[in-house]
Amino acid sequence: RFMEEMVAEHNKEETTAIQSTWLHCVDTRDLGCQAACHSDSAQKKWKDLLLPDEIPTLLENNDKEFLPLIPDVSNKFIKFVPESRMNPERLELEHMQSNNLLKEDDDEEEEDDDEEEETDFTFPSFEGFFGQNTDFLYYSPHVHLLYAPFLAKCVRSLFAWETFFTNLFLGGTIPDALSILHLNGTKDHLYVRSPLLKIWNPDTSSYDFQHRDDGEHYITYPYFPYIFYLTAQGTSPPRTWSSQLFARLCTAEEHAKSAAGSKSCKDIAIAAREWTLKSIQQHAKDPKGSDDPHCGGEWFEAFLRAEHRDIYDDIDLSDPTVLLRKKYMKSESYGKKHNIGQIKIPPCQEGFQEIVEGLNNVEKASSSRGENSIVTPRVEVMAKILIDIWMSNLIDFSTVLKVAEIVSESKNDKVVVVCYMGAVHTRAASDFYTSRMGFKKKAFIGKVTWDETEPHTLKLPSNLWNIPLLFK
Repeated sequence: RFMEEMVAEHNKEETTAIQSTWLHCVDTRDLGCQAACHSDSAQKKWKDLLLPDEIPTLLENNDKEFLPLIPDVSNKFIKFVPESRMNPERLELEHMQSNNLLKEDDDEEEEDDDEEEETDFTFPSFEGFFGQNTDFLYYSPHVHLLYAPFLAKCVRSLFAWETFFTNLFLGGTIPDALSILHLNGTKDHLYVRSPLLKIWNPDTSSYDFQHRDDGEHYITYPYFPYIFYLTAQGTSPPRTWSSQLFARLCTAEEHAKSAAGSKSCKDIAIAAREWTLKSIQQHAKDPKGSDDPHCGGEWFEAFLRAEHRDIYDDIDLSDPTVLLRKKYMKSESYGKKHNIGQIKIPPCQEGFQEIVEGLNNVEKASSSRGENSIVTPRVEVMAKILIDIWMSNLIDFSTVLKVAEIVSESKNDKVVVVCYMGAVHTRAASDFYTSRMGFKKKAFIGKVTWDETEPHTLKLPSNLWNIPLLFK
């Protein structure tokens, strides 16, 4: 997004043409969300996915939660998830709305009629459903978003999750991935957030129900999109974008040059998948111990909040990396220190078993929706950490494959690839091409860690001012 805006400032008329030749996006975690596209050219591309007669309908019905596409039996509209497969709580919400059974929120401010109407629309995608987990895990942990029921009831084991994820994102097909899941009879576990808000009313000694107003914490991808979803263009059987990228490299012509000299594009693709799965396994065995000590800490911070809230509320959380490096953290309310070094995040194998057992205990506690039907914070945070481990590595997988494809398609013998992303991901790409593909590091500019008051100023060497010097 940043680079596209920079191009636009210099040459607004040619932005789209330039973007299509050298600007490549590799982080697909918000794929399908038009609101995530901050440039006009990208937003137009989302609109282009709609048929001409659907665009006016979208603009006329932007206050509805579902885009009207084809009339249903009531001659109104069909939803992306048919009623027969919808979350029961969504059906209950619509029943309550039609019968005026929902209580109005007395504290809700009246909307400004002059406020500009939103026309953003989200296309269901697997990348978005699992990718949004990162934002809520890192930045909005107070928002109740539950992935544990999906993992426990639809996936059921860590082995099944690994097989499902590999088929879905690392080279397989979507039908093969979906065949791993248990989707029959589990429709109430496909949503990660209920549209109903249940509030105790002391005057009536009963619960009132409201339509949940998520406000700024709107859930972009509320359900697992197993019926309608975005796929890589022209794939049959359908694949996700990253899986199709893998498949293209594996079928590239033998004479196509790769990013690693004598190695073929297929060699790089297979090596990238092996490298990605190895990295995932390292993180899965010890999420805290294997985390990046310079740029990580978010998984452990989230685990502290869920499992050790007393410690979480009593220590300095301004720098999550400190939580990984220090054994003791000073209390902010009294003199003692908290021994956070002895606190570990369970391995994903143990964590998945806890998720399954935790959901079984919930069902035993109450066979219907009630006070005891609660997924514990510990169970849910382990579900979120597990998903984030796989999704974070997916970015690195996509990056190294995209670099290989760019080089293989270039008409030039010397190609410069600039990666604009976080330090963890740029270091991962560098690690792959040095440790697996035989490249050598020629220079490192700047620092991995900086002092709090130190200016982040870089002095670029001459070969970055004169690019041809990079190849000498």
